[in-house]
Amino acid sequence: GINSKIQLAKRRARGYRDVHNYINMIYFLSAKLKFDYPLYSL
Repeated sequence: GINSKIQLAKRRARGYRDVHNYINMIYFLSAKLKFDYPLYSL
């Protein structure tokens, strides 16, 4: 549920200096965004 996602964000956001970064991490994990890695570097 949402509580487990928030706990995951709390673990990943450890060391962030700002509470806004923690909140952004919660949004990022809740959105289930998928990013493709580049196949080659520029």
